Amino acid sequence: MTLRSALRRILVSTPFTTAERLIPDNAVESVRRALFPMTQDEVRRVLAGLIAAQVPFVLAGGWGVDALATGQGGRKGGREWGRRRGRRHLDVDVIAAPEVLATMLAALADLGYRQPAEDWDGGWWAPHKLVLVSDGGGRIDVLILAADQWEPLLRRAVELLGHDVDRAPVPGHVGGLTVPCLPAALQLATHDGFEMNRHQRADRRVLAELTRR
Repeated sequence: MTLRSALRRILVSTPFTTAERLIPDNAVESVRRALFPMTQDEVRRVLAGLIAAQVPFVLAGGWGVDALATGQGGRKGGREWGRRRGRRHLDVDVIAAPEVLATMLAALADLGYRQPAEDWDGGWWAPHKLVLVSDGGGRIDVLILAADQWEPLLRRAVELLGHDVDRAPVPGHVGGLTVPCLPAALQLATHDGFEMNRHQRADRRVLAELTRR
């Protein structure tokens, strides 16, 4: 067994994913991002699998930002988009309604993803999150958001931008696959109200370009 394979086994094991809560975020993220990034090919495979299984979802997070900027040819992402293209992603974030959660988990299980922990803190706008991992080191964060739980996010977006926003998903592109994405205005709101790492700050700068009128 190679060192890389051994590390992969450790990182996707239930004891490690549970212990992650006790380890500083930056340390865990650096190891995962360096050794087992969530690649474009894997993200495309996962999202294509959800689409084929007819599971409703909305792409968010770093891959959501990439998908939005790519969908506009990268033009509106500005210089920051050019600098961050090709960066390694830790995971892929998808938003799901509670009523489709069981179907989504079954579809993701067919794609090789399992749930090593009960739940995680998803933050102020999506407090309930499930984390799924694959034996290959892939990670999917499923953010569970009911129809009546969107108001705080919509309100924050309005406060930031000064105009009404729509929560309806917009098309983005991952490896040539068209996927439903969280709109840039709401993505920008998700990047507010907490201490961001450098990747999240870069995402915020791209989103600021995408939301300019």
